[in-house]
Amino acid sequence: MRKISKKIVLLLVAVLMSGGTLAGCRPPKYEDTLKVGVTALPTNLMPYNSNADSATLIADLIYDALLGAETVPIGAGDADFKLPDGSVFTYLDGEVNPYKFTDNLLKAEGALPKVVGSKVGREDDYTPTASQRNTIINRKGFGSYTEEEKEVAVPSDNWIKYTFEIVEGQTWSDGTPFSAEDIVFTFKYVLNNAGSFGAQASLLGMYSHSEASEDGKYISIYLGSHKTSDIKTIGNSIHILPKHIWENINKPRNEKNVANPVGTAAYKLAENGYIEGSSVTLELRGDYNFIGKSVSAKPPKYISVVQYGSVDIMLNELNAGRIDTIYEYIEIAKAEQIKANTGLYGNIKLASVPDEFVTTLLFNQQEGRYGDDAFGGKGKVFRQAVGLAINQASLIETVLFGNGIPASDGLVLNNQPHALFDENGVYEQHKFDVAAANKLLDDNGFAVSGSWRKSPQGEAITVKILALQTNERLVQALHQLFEAIKVNFEYEAGDAQYPENIKTANGSKFDAIINKVTFVTDKLLMFDARYGFYATANPTPRLYNYAGIDDPTLRNLILIMDNTGDTLVQFERSRDVQRYLAGTYYELPLYSSNTVSAYSDANFKGWVPSECYKVLNDNTIKYIQSV
Repeated sequence: MRKISKKIVLLLVAVLMSGGTLAGCRPPKYEDTLKVGVTALPTNLMPYNSNADSATLIADLIYDALLGAETVPIGAGDADFKLPDGSVFTYLDGEVNPYKFTDNLLKAEGALPKVVGSKVGREDDYTPTASQRNTIINRKGFGSYTEEEKEVAVPSDNWIKYTFEIVEGQTWSDGTPFSAEDIVFTFKYVLNNAGSFGAQASLLGMYSHSEASEDGKYISIYLGSHKTSDIKTIGNSIHILPKHIWENINKPRNEKNVANPVGTAAYKLAENGYIEGSSVTLELRGDYNFIGKSVSAKPPKYISVVQYGSVDIMLNELNAGRIDTIYEYIEIAKAEQIKANTGLYGNIKLASVPDEFVTTLLFNQQEGRYGDDAFGGKGKVFRQAVGLAINQASLIETVLFGNGIPASDGLVLNNQPHALFDENGVYEQHKFDVAAANKLLDDNGFAVSGSWRKSPQGEAITVKILALQTNERLVQALHQLFEAIKVNFEYEAGDAQYPENIKTANGSKFDAIINKVTFVTDKLLMFDARYGFYATANPTPRLYNYAGIDDPTLRNLILIMDNTGDTLVQFERSRDVQRYLAGTYYELPLYSSNTVSAYSDANFKGWVPSECYKVLNDNTIKYIQSV
């Protein structure tokens, strides 16, 4: 047997220690390459792949959605703010364009109310056929609803019709012209293959049909609802497929799409660019039409996404200038270490930006846990007292090192246009009052015995909080807050599967969990996903209704909000939901944590940290230049 040389053995050892593969350590070399580190690469290049976080990045660089979205740079509101090219960021008018659409494959004007004499815009007067309406009723599982409920969920008249103009000059990366027929095909294909495209198919739940004009310059999209928010979901979230390729693929679940993924966006797969488990390298299209697009005149010629064994390895590579950014978010505790250790990480820059998610403490509402019937009918009083004891400012400082913002009791951040505000127009803040919390418990029979309170029935109370180990610092801080109201507290560390297990069991095995929610303007439907029930013969909580919350009043408020056509009125209905939800104390806000991205400007300049996005975002792609 031939002996392996000592040099090869050392190389293999180095590879194993770094957590990479031989191919991963030496991806193909390309000049003018922006290198992105990740801990996992997708196992295929399907445009709707979700088996790795990096799949979204790669798909967005190859494929387009119908409409773009406003990406707001951090500091854009400051008087001295300048973009890398010296210009000033201009906000879109939210009164005219509530969802802040920008042109992409379609011109954004088509999403706005139609004006007299225009070919494009929103119209609210389409009357569907019985077949069209029944298709959506059956797709959405509303068959068991009463006729009155069906009329609210899927109205029989005044459906919304959007007519868009196609942006001229679009081509697929194989040279085939883009057409409205590609959009018609994509929606039909996704719905016909819902088993393979489950998440995307659900986003098309209220989609009825679409029609291309004879000249191919316009497309009309019909939605089976009065909700203008549905176009946000469809317009920003679904990658459009080339009909001439995918109409020949009968089993998309089995399609890896790694040889030559064809899209309309700025990048395509480079030659030999896909190395499974190692790297994916994309090349700027030479025929790409930059007119009207949010891409600079000279973006990186190549973007290489490279897999590493851990975030720590990537941080070392980033500091050495061998990669330019890490796509995964950096844990806040780790970010603090980076800032404190300039000797080891001096070349790394961090972007800490506000996020749209609210971290919460969610109580189990199942019988015998912490529902309203607990403690002899005083479960709500107990939850309210815990809410009053939560000091968000303290949690943000001790847990997040200041990298966060408070959240309202309605679980919507105050930087959202539909956030709660009082009669004076001032945003409502979370109520924190330990003295009031203790008095509430005292007055309702939760007497102190020794060090801890007991229930009005004289039984010991121990709240068991289930959380991932990454939340251990938060749990420790919560323990101190519970001590302030003399409520005993236990922490149970959950493994990575616990959210999925709870989702399936609908809250049967926990007292409270650390959770996250987001109810931003384009995700108002998440209210129903979080607190709704499936419409079946024996209604059961939806999978995201972790606590099994069965509250008909809340569900009715959500249904009214969800089916309001006028966006600004819908925002007001959302406030009704928030006010009611805040008064139930089912789910208590803790804070909204910033997200932290790591990058280096050793090889590229022009990074633009932006609200709610990683540092590698649309603005960065637009302005970044090699050094």
